[in-house]
Amino acid sequence: MIKEQNTINDSFLPPPLLRKQNFKLAIAISVTLIILAILGVIVMYAVNDPIGSAIVFESTILVCFPLIITQMLYLHKYLGNFKNGEKAQYFMKYLIAATLVLFIVSFIATLTGLVPEFYTIIICFIPQFLVGWQLVKINTNGNDFVGGLSFLGPVMCTSAILFPLIILIPVLVGYVFIKANKYSVLHGFSNSIPSL
Repeated sequence: MIKEQNTINDSFLPPPLLRKQNFKLAIAISVTLIILAILGVIVMYAVNDPIGSAIVFESTILVCFPLIITQMLYLHKYLGNFKNGEKAQYFMKYLIAATLVLFIVSFIATLTGLVPEFYTIIICFIPQFLVGWQLVKINTNGNDFVGGLSFLGPVMCTSAILFPLIILIPVLVGYVFIKANKYSVLHGFSNSIPSL
């Protein structure tokens, strides 16, 4: 019996296409978030009054919070482009919900004059680590055909343990959107209906 060999060369196959998404708006949101956070930190340290610094800190969080959630929603949608991205999207929903809960608890604590305990921050670390781990798995399985997840996944996992690294996440998410925008300009979008 003669076996037929597969003679199709992968280099002749068209590249995978991304689902239609407004990456330019996602990049603008990421850049705005980073600039506002940096300005907030500069003003916070420029104010020599502890109460004034606390007010600047809370104001920065209030202004940046909607941008953080919007950036997370864009990332959630973007992860649907990859094989096995469903698991990352599943954990991303929990990360978004945990971030909302953390914001509400922090806001109520600020209004009442109470200091939120450290354990309220932990509710974000577990889903953040799980999302990061799924991004690492997407990248190691060779499913990240656009690029960028190779940096974001490990930083999300590591910043769940080393908290100060969380500052890098919005920068790296912006980097992922820049790579995706370049890829979509080069190859175009798929005609499939985008899902959230």
